[in-house]
Amino acid sequence: MEILALHAAARLTYHRAVGERMHHRAALQKLGQWLPEHLHGVVNRSLQDVGRRNNREDLNLEKVAAAWLGAHPLRFEYRKPGGSGQWRTNIMETYLIEAHPQNLDLYLIGLETSFHNGVRTFKLSRLRALQVLSDQTYTIPDTFDPQQFFHAAWGVVGTQGRAAETIALRFRADAAYRILEGGYAQMSEPTRHDDGSITVTIDAPVDSSGLPREALPWILSFGPRVQVLSPPHLREHWLSELRAAVVGGEEQL
Repeated sequence: MEILALHAAARLTYHRAVGERMHHRAALQKLGQWLPEHLHGVVNRSLQDVGRRNNREDLNLEKVAAAWLGAHPLRFEYRKPGGSGQWRTNIMETYLIEAHPQNLDLYLIGLETSFHNGVRTFKLSRLRALQVLSDQTYTIPDTFDPQQFFHAAWGVVGTQGRAAETIALRFRADAAYRILEGGYAQMSEPTRHDDGSITVTIDAPVDSSGLPREALPWILSFGPRVQVLSPPHLREHWLSELRAAVVGGEEQL
């Protein structure tokens, strides 16, 4: 089981190996050495194209790593999607670097000291103008508990001081099997109905607008096979998103 876990780590590293970086290759080679010899050939062949995918995250990774590993604050500019549209300078004491469970993008979680003065989450690939403040150091407080921070997360955005919201959902029979397969930590035990559908509740953190932004794409991915029962404001938002999708689709025809 340990070897299989290391192999899974190697595959995740492979999928995140953007750009032509020696450290990605070195890490993959080390992880691959734990496998039995008869698997080395196929595993090595599976890694031949590592580094061919480029994005801006690769340019940021080394500075982020230097700041985190050296306990140095990191200064950067950040433009929040859906915000003012302006770039804002932030200074962050990074507590944790976390991979999003769905798309494997990397995020920084830590104390933002220049604007929010609180624990926040930033997507690594959205950072620009990074500067490691190597003349300063910080200590990660024992009061920061990753499990508590992520206890209601549907990705990498924790509660950040806001209460999680309970959402009631009803899945049709043709989607219920996916839910019954399990794997959703913030979900209640399902209530089964005679028509094969199930009802569950999930807990998800909300953003400043009062919406569970990370849970919403997952809900919408089920299309007509899920119904939002409550809370009322989320049900209305869900319905408006479906109506907008229908109108947009008709305009494309």
